[in-house]
Amino acid sequence: MVDAVHFEENAKALYDASRVGEVKPLTAVETKEFSENFKRTNHAVKLWRYFLARSADARAIPHKWASELIPTERA
Repeated sequence: MVDAVHFEENAKALYDASRVGEVKPLTAVETKEFSENFKRTNHAVKLWRYFLARSADARAIPHKWASELIPTERA
């Protein structure tokens, strides 16, 4: 689910980058380094906080709900 959140944003970023110049994929070394350092749990917490805030600001959910649903763990 977390990966699906980024699909549209990543597609737009790739398209925008291609308009500036050639887009090159990460090398095998860069991919390995990214995989070793990526903290999926932290990332999910950050996304949850981000979308809670956006939902509350857009009045899609009450601000009270957002404050009650904010995770206590650090991201």
